[in-house]
Amino acid sequence: MLYTDECLLPTFSIMIHIIDDDPHILSMLGEIMEMLGRPAASFSCSSSYCEYANSSNYNPPNIIITDVKMPKVSGYQLIKNVSDIHKGIKFIVMTGYQETQDKLCEQPYVFIRKPFNPANLDTHIQLLMDDA
Repeated sequence: MLYTDECLLPTFSIMIHIIDDDPHILSMLGEIMEMLGRPAASFSCSSSYCEYANSSNYNPPNIIITDVKMPKVSGYQLIKNVSDIHKGIKFIVMTGYQETQDKLCEQPYVFIRKPFNPANLDTHIQLLMDDA
């Protein structure tokens, strides 16, 4: 089941949150999560997600999949903001650009380049979940 933005989240724990400002990528990742049978919630605005993560309504996921290049709050800033408050969340960081992994905070993360194979994404998700 795919949920969009925090106002529609059910009260049970969502395992994966997806943050990307590109609606096509967000939709594609949502469809991939549904095909893989992984419950996920999608968020189109990184700054709104950071506000949500700071709210009392926040239901922390096990894994956050985030883009790097986003307006207002980059994926790197999002990781820092969320991980400063909520320890133990793991991250999958995606980019279509030549990025270095040096900018990432010391959180469990996987760095993948777009485009990527859905089976590889699922493997990374499973490895992060197994590492919990």
